[in-house]
Amino acid sequence: MAQQMKTLMKATLYAAVALTSIVLCGCSLGRPTKPGPDAVWVPTYVVKDGTIVPGHWVYAGPSVDGKVWQPGQFGPDAKWIDGYWRKPYRPDHSSTDTDSK
Repeated sequence: MAQQMKTLMKATLYAAVALTSIVLCGCSLGRPTKPGPDAVWVPTYVVKDGTIVPGHWVYAGPSVDGKVWQPGQFGPDAKWIDGYWRKPYRPDHSSTDTDSK
């Protein structure tokens, strides 16, 4: 009986370690496709207040005159929305761009 309990405890421990590894590595397994050659992956990190910022692509290439880079993000359905160049916002916080992309 003691041997069976020991075996069960070991199996439970191994399963817990494996599950934890899958959860912690899930951010890199679910990485969206690279949006372009100038994109750099920023891995998941935790801010001082405890907020978890999921991994995401950041544009690191040259700028485009008269436009600002709108970074990609995960939408409400957890699907990746690619980043794009857009016209900057006016001081009254409205967009100068009539279409979103």
